[in-house]
Amino acid sequence: MRRLILLILIGVLAACGGDSNGSESNESDQNTSNNSVGAQNNTPSEQVVVQEALAATVNGTPITLADLEREVSIYEAGSVQPAADRQALLGTVLETLIVNKLVEQAAAEMGIIVSDAEIDQEIALLEADAAEQGYSLDDFFAAQGITREQYPERVRMILLTLKVNEVVIANVPTTTTAVHARHILVADEATALSILEQLNAGADFAQLARQYSLDPSTKDAGGDLDWVAPGDLIQKEVEAAIFSLPANARAPQPIRSVLGYHIIESIERNESYPLDETQMAEQRNIAWEEWIAQRRAEAEIVRFVGPNAQE
Repeated sequence: MRRLILLILIGVLAACGGDSNGSESNESDQNTSNNSVGAQNNTPSEQVVVQEALAATVNGTPITLADLEREVSIYEAGSVQPAADRQALLGTVLETLIVNKLVEQAAAEMGIIVSDAEIDQEIALLEADAAEQGYSLDDFFAAQGITREQYPERVRMILLTLKVNEVVIANVPTTTTAVHARHILVADEATALSILEQLNAGADFAQLARQYSLDPSTKDAGGDLDWVAPGDLIQKEVEAAIFSLPANARAPQPIRSVLGYHIIESIERNESYPLDETQMAEQRNIAWEEWIAQRRAEAEIVRFVGPNAQE
């Protein structure tokens, strides 16, 4: 499975600082002092400074326009239909390159590296998996405009991202607070207050749920919502009311949502409820996205192309 994930990611994660052959921009009017990077080329008689047009800088680290154009070309080669707005496409691909730079910089801070041996091993595994599934890895990459010479850098970026990701999600909690709850959903407040009055007088909650509730998914189960974890319910006001209750308690007033009015009871409360695999994956994704957002906020990012280019 991990091999398959890597294979997919290689098609969507852009390489940073890959093959630099032929990467010099032909658009000389873009080679200005504020969006170009110099490279020195020694000749027997003189030193020539070659300026490469930039797409962006991330904490002073350049992303060249040639790198961006190459990645856009790869994206277009693997796309079913051409992008309607190429400027928007440039911006989207550039953001991927920026994230890659942020990951590379974080990896350097963490002391994380990817060795040549790891890259070679990963490519060998990818090739073996491709062969088992009846196709050539060369053909897969060629369809996206990627040459064999570009494999190592792309694989390095993915492995580096996975390693940084492992550090970022290492402390994601495996448990959460959950409440075993039930509810009765009705259309109007008057009915809700009438049912609440009956409950306060000692009526059976499950029986009233079967009789009155408009929620087809819980009505026959006596209104049982099962265990509710944060983020499980679409109606956030209902979820908030559930989590405000201690175990074995009833909300004193009906809770209004877009669906109607809810009479809510908590049955049990567990402060260390284990997350299932789907919930864990969601929490890991949230942790990663928040980490990326934080790195962006802390970084000095200057864009020279795309919709968010500086004036």
